[in-house]
Amino acid sequence: MKLITREGKLFNKIHIFDLLFLMLLIVVLLGAISKFSGKNIINLTTNTENVMVEFTVETYPFQEDYFASIKVGDKLAEDKKYINGTVTDVQIIDNILALPDNNGQMVTESDPYKKKALVTSRVEMSYKDPVYKMGKEEMVVGNIFYFTTEKVKLSSVIVDFKIVK
Repeated sequence: MKLITREGKLFNKIHIFDLLFLMLLIVVLLGAISKFSGKNIINLTTNTENVMVEFTVETYPFQEDYFASIKVGDKLAEDKKYINGTVTDVQIIDNILALPDNNGQMVTESDPYKKKALVTSRVEMSYKDPVYKMGKEEMVVGNIFYFTTEKVKLSSVIVDFKIVK
């Protein structure tokens, strides 16, 4: 018995092109399921635990009035859902600029038009060694993070991260 016959059938039962089409169909189907299920086709996270974490983000420079919408006690959100966490502290800091003066020397001054904010929050995150996640975001110091509350969404960078006991 030949593996492939003259008619192009595999084991004299199915055409090779039909087999390739079925394999392509399965790959496309798995890709669609993966895309629409949030890449969680099979959840193997058996040892995930929830931990309380306090983290601080530094926002990108904005007009100072924009930060008035961030208040202590605001609930954190992601994808139009609230997360088990709140804002615990908000500090407005100067945005430092480094510019050359008339002599070519670098001078650092605070930006008169824009400020930054240091926002500290306490939130319950999922932990699976070695990854901490808040919703879909992986929390690592130095990562860009879209800080979202019920009133505001800010581009920021995670600058501090510690586990609260």
